[in-house]
Amino acid sequence: MRSRWPLAILFIVAGLALPLLAAAVVPRLRPGISYGDAVSLIRAPRELLLFSAISSAPFLILAVFAVLHLRAAERITLRRRLFAILFTFAALVILGFWCYAPDTSPGVNFASVFFPAYAVLTAAAAYGVGRVVGSIAVR
Repeated sequence: MRSRWPLAILFIVAGLALPLLAAAVVPRLRPGISYGDAVSLIRAPRELLLFSAISSAPFLILAVFAVLHLRAAERITLRRRLFAILFTFAALVILGFWCYAPDTSPGVNFASVFFPAYAVLTAAAAYGVGRVVGSIAVR
């Protein structure tokens, strides 16, 4: 499959940008006071770098997994694997938005610190579900 490397790069870039995207998008969708937004992350580049590094780790693992897992195999098997990997990516992005969404109450958001642990568990389950759904949906 030729699209392994661009897909892997997309996963890593999405993981790096996830905290900033969540901080920029979520406050506009959710009513009420927000304690943190994209401007506060940009003003504190050290925190942005830390959160980006934390959030990119699971996506880096997914990128390496995609590159190694989408090597030579039958066409139908590759399509099912790709479906499962994209399903996993979507689950990680949704989880990331939930973890990095600015709180509506003052205090520390511990979900952002534990995102890599949540992501590993979610990725394993999402890949399994993606393979089952992929084997049914992809013919």
